[in-house]
Amino acid sequence: MNVEILPVAAALALGEARCAAGVAQTEIYFWQADAAAVAVGLAQNAAREVVGENLRADGVRLYRRQSGGGAVLLGAGILCFEILTPVVAGGNAPGISESFQTLLAPVGAAAAKICGQKVMMSGVSDLTLPDGGAGKKFCGTAQLRKRSAILVHGALLAAADLALLSRYLRYPSVAPDYRAGRAHGDFCVTLSTVAGRQLPVGEVAAALAAEARQLNWRVAPPRSSPPLLAAAEKLRQEKYDNENWNWRRERAMPLQ
Repeated sequence: MNVEILPVAAALALGEARCAAGVAQTEIYFWQADAAAVAVGLAQNAAREVVGENLRADGVRLYRRQSGGGAVLLGAGILCFEILTPVVAGGNAPGISESFQTLLAPVGAAAAKICGQKVMMSGVSDLTLPDGGAGKKFCGTAQLRKRSAILVHGALLAAADLALLSRYLRYPSVAPDYRAGRAHGDFCVTLSTVAGRQLPVGEVAAALAAEARQLNWRVAPPRSSPPLLAAAEKLRQEKYDNENWNWRRERAMPLQ
């Protein structure tokens, strides 16, 4: 399956614009960053979470998501997925935990089939594999909630260079208990390592798409109507390509 290569700012802007516009049915789409990058959560102090001098030395950009969660690496060997589900007007939207459990189920099912191991959800919304011992994280996820839709997106370590985690990311300021103080290289694992073979991101995306289709989800490319693309371009210029937004330290306003 072909996975579109996108600039991170454009992809993040499109995800937010699509979430704000809403969708008619649950859908999933995939992309990969066009270069190595780091994305931090909405309320994080970027200077605390990343090794800024290494980012600058390597020309690696930092971006701030509109969703919560922690800092993640993006780039080669890392599959980004975005799942959008509608919120019915006047209805009761599912809670945060329920949304993670429901929307990440096909991701976990696909990874389990690829690796031949049981996938667990650990912490708030990490997807982990036993890998012979304590749970090891292969996918970090976050959630954005708007009036008309919920977005759950993730960065899945298909065949990433895990050495870059320690080069660009500090030990997180907030870590789940199951991490137990482990350094990035001991805490994270790629699906390729567990499967015992190199897994292209396209193969992993195809496996996720197959699981999604069984649930009657729409497997959609990250493209939309001209008005929505215009809204995404405005977000890209004013927010995601704005260094004042990406490196700001103050806590952001609550999601809406």
